[in-house]
Amino acid sequence: MSSLQSIATSLRKSFTFSGRATRKEFWTFFVFHFVALIIVFWAIVLNATGSDTVVALTLLCAFMVLIMPFVSVGWRRYHDIGRAGWPSILPYLLWTCGILFSFIEREFFSSGQLGGIVSAMMAYSSFMVAGIAVLVPLFRPSQPSSNQYGPNPHKVSL
Repeated sequence: MSSLQSIATSLRKSFTFSGRATRKEFWTFFVFHFVALIIVFWAIVLNATGSDTVVALTLLCAFMVLIMPFVSVGWRRYHDIGRAGWPSILPYLLWTCGILFSFIEREFFSSGQLGGIVSAMMAYSSFMVAGIAVLVPLFRPSQPSSNQYGPNPHKVSL
């Protein structure tokens, strides 16, 4: 499977949480996802002036659209190593909780901007730590034979 085929497969299976995904499929989509998020982030930063909020919101929606295929391919990759897929959503749950906490703190408990910045930094750092903890097992090779989640994707032709 080529890199473009891996990306296309991950996008096509955005809402498929059964089956297995190979290391190549996952890591190719990981790089695509990472580069796309950097582009979206910088586009938001460069366009997020008062008059360009519509552009910023559009780009934020693009970011949200990319989350589902990434969680899905991570879920299937966890299946490929013989584990349940739920850890693939953990970084996003922590990030969402951190952002909500940051908003609540800034709006209700903090008199200045520093409190909101600190909690936003905590949200992003928890996202990064959880992300690393979730990614480490995904370096493992596929289980060589069929497991409870399906046949070995290396031996199945698409």
